[in-house]
Amino acid sequence: SSGINAEYGHWNACVYYFASTIAYGITTEGLGTNRSEFAYPAEAVNGSETPYASVAMKYAYSLHWSTQTMTTIGEVKPPEALWEFIYLTITFLLGVMIFASIVGSIGNIITNITANRSAFQDRLDHLKEYMSYRNVGKDLQNRIIRWFDYLWAQRHTFEEEEVLKYLPDKLQAEMAIHVHLATLKQVELFQNCESGFLIALVLKLKHQVYSPGDYVCRKGDIGREMFIVKQGMLQVTADDGRALATLSDGSYFGEISLLNVGKNGNRRTANVRSVGYSDLFCLRKEDLLHALNDYPEMREVLKEAARKKLNLNNQSPRPETPEAARKKLARDAKPEKDDDQQETERRISFTNSVELADTLGKRLDELEKLVLTLAKEVKTTNDNVLTLQRHLIGQPSSSAGLPREPSSSSSSSASD
Repeated sequence: SSGINAEYGHWNACVYYFASTIAYGITTEGLGTNRSEFAYPAEAVNGSETPYASVAMKYAYSLHWSTQTMTTIGEVKPPEALWEFIYLTITFLLGVMIFASIVGSIGNIITNITANRSAFQDRLDHLKEYMSYRNVGKDLQNRIIRWFDYLWAQRHTFEEEEVLKYLPDKLQAEMAIHVHLATLKQVELFQNCESGFLIALVLKLKHQVYSPGDYVCRKGDIGREMFIVKQGMLQVTADDGRALATLSDGSYFGEISLLNVGKNGNRRTANVRSVGYSDLFCLRKEDLLHALNDYPEMREVLKEAARKKLNLNNQSPRPETPEAARKKLARDAKPEKDDDQQETERRISFTNSVELADTLGKRLDELEKLVLTLAKEVKTTNDNVLTLQRHLIGQPSSSAGLPREPSSSSSSSASD
C-alpha cells in the first residue's frame, strides 16, 4: 500500500505540473496572463526566471501539492477554471481511497499480530465465566489460570493436530520426526528399537502439560498410556506422600502397566506427581499396539527392557512401611525412635499443651464471669436488705396515730 501511495503521488505531481503548463504556459505572458493561483507558479516574469524555474523546485512543489491533495490535510488554493475543479475532485477521491486502503492495511496488521492473543484470551474468559457459574473454588480457579499463563508463556496455545492436519502424511511424518525423534531416542526403553518403529511411534505422541502438584498417575489405576518427560521434574511418591525417586528430562514411566509386565498386570505400580510445570509426551496403549502390529519383533524387545527396569526397582532398597516399623519396634527390647517420630511426638505434645492451655483459659474466663455475676447478685441482695431495714425502722412512727388495743396486763389490772 505504501508503494502504491508513493507511486500515485509521483504521477499525480507530474500530471499537475504538465496540466498547469498546458493551460497557462510557463510565463506570465500569453496564456499565463490570467494564471490561476491553483496552477503551478510562473517560471519567468518579464523575461526573468523565478525560483520556480529549476527542475528540483518543479518536482518538489508539484509533489508537495500532490501530497496535500491526496491526504486532504493541506490548504490547497481554490480552483478557478472548470478543468481545475474536475481535476481536484478526481484527485481528492483517489487520495481518499488510497488513504482508506492504507488505514485498513495497518488495521489488518495490528489485528493479525493480536489474533492469537485475542483467541487465547477469549478461551480463558469463557472458562472463567464457566467457573464462576459453577461456583468453583478460588484455589482451583487460580491453578487453572496459572496453567493458562504457563501455556501462553511457553507458546503452547495451539493444538499440533489442528496445525498439521492440512499437511500431507509424508510432511506430517517429517515434521514429527524433526520435533520429537530426538526426545524419543533419549528414552532407554526405545534405544534398541528399529528406526521405522520409532518413526511410527513419533506420529502418535501427544503433548500434555501438568501443573505443580498434579498427579500424572496413581498407584492401582489402570494404565492406558505411558509418558516421556520432555521438560520438567516429577517425583515418584509413596502412599504417604514421601518422595522415592525423581524423574527429569528424558525419563519415562508407565510402560510396566502398558505392556502388562509384572505381577500387577495393567495396574499402575507407583504414584507420579509433577513438582513444577512439566511437559510430557503421552503414548496411548492402542497407538503402541497398532505400531507393534507392524513391527511384532519389537514387542519382546520392549518387554525385556521393561522387565529389566522392574527387576532393578525390586532389587533397590525399599523404604520401611509403617507396619514393618511397628513390628520391628515390637521385636526390639529397647526400641529407639527415629528423629521424625520424636519430632512428631514433640509436635503432638506441644499441640496438646496448647489445647490444654486454651481450654484452661476459657474455663478461667467463664469462672470470672460467674464471680462477677455472683457479686452483682450479692450487691442486689444487700440493697434489698437495706431497703427492708429502713422500712422496718420507719414502721412505728408511721403507726403512732392509730388506736392501740389494750394489752392483757392492763385488762387484768382493771378487773382487780
